[in-house]
Amino acid sequence: MFATAKISGVLSLLVLALPKAALGETFAIDEALYASFVRYTKFSAAAYADDCPTAPEGASVVKYVDVGGTDTQATLFRDDEAEELVLAFRGTSSLADFVTDFSQDLVAYASEGVDCAECMVHEGFQEAWNSASEEVLSALSTAVEDEPTYNLTITGHSLGASLAVLAAATMSSPAVNMGVSFKTYTFGQPRTGDPAFADYIDSILGPDVLFRVTHENDGVPQTVTTADGYRHHGTEYWETDPAGGANTVRYGVGGGIDWDQRGAFDVFGDFHRESAGWGGECLFRDLRTGEAWDKTRKRKRSRLATALAQVACVLKFGRRSVATTIVRKGGRGYKLEAG
Repeated sequence: MFATAKISGVLSLLVLALPKAALGETFAIDEALYASFVRYTKFSAAAYADDCPTAPEGASVVKYVDVGGTDTQATLFRDDEAEELVLAFRGTSSLADFVTDFSQDLVAYASEGVDCAECMVHEGFQEAWNSASEEVLSALSTAVEDEPTYNLTITGHSLGASLAVLAAATMSSPAVNMGVSFKTYTFGQPRTGDPAFADYIDSILGPDVLFRVTHENDGVPQTVTTADGYRHHGTEYWETDPAGGANTVRYGVGGGIDWDQRGAFDVFGDFHRESAGWGGECLFRDLRTGEAWDKTRKRKRSRLATALAQVACVLKFGRRSVATTIVRKGGRGYKLEAG
């Protein structure tokens, strides 16, 4: 599996990227929708922090979820001004997360509230969501009981994006939903299941509920391949540079087409890290001290763990790209610089 992934990555770097226009009809989006993408990247970024003393958009933290067995994390925020709850899942940032990412066998879909006997999903993503679902749903139930008129948004970046979709699928079940209206925004989401799963997600989370956002030639949405039996679910919102609503278009609505087949890619580089103004104070700066963090989480990794993570990147993606330094990027907040 590792060798196949590496070869696939190298070949994709040698292939010229196809223009997206060649893959299907595009639809312009308005600035209001793009502004919502920018808003939820901030919460997705904040989910990478162990502690978020100043949450995005004036929100507050309701609950941190941290499941030790799978190292799965999520943060539940409350924005009283917007009358909204935001559930954000953390993406890959530890060795345990790499184990989750590499567990790419397709297995039967078996999570609370779902009903798709023919669906197959990514083994690692499902295990991570199932390990956290009880605690997440309990926290949501309490928050909804406290604020019954608030809407809910579920979001996440990278690995966290796939977890957000699995959580949204569970929340779509009338037996689980708690009567709350919700939307889901994902950023840099890898493929999460097979065509039956993709069709199922499209059927229960329509284009007005689920927004899958990708950026330029980000490789993460392409690394779990169609050749391995996977397919993206329906609508994609594709952002190109310079960032903005004018350079973001919507592709397709379902129809069994996987739009993320662009050829060349950039993994763990700017295209994956910067989407719709990607970044946030809780991810990159401790507001209590003003000191920038040199990792995506305050928890320090050992040199051995970092080295192993680098090896995993090489094996999986065919290139060395590990975030180590934080720099200022004019006008667009913070980014991670590969080193």
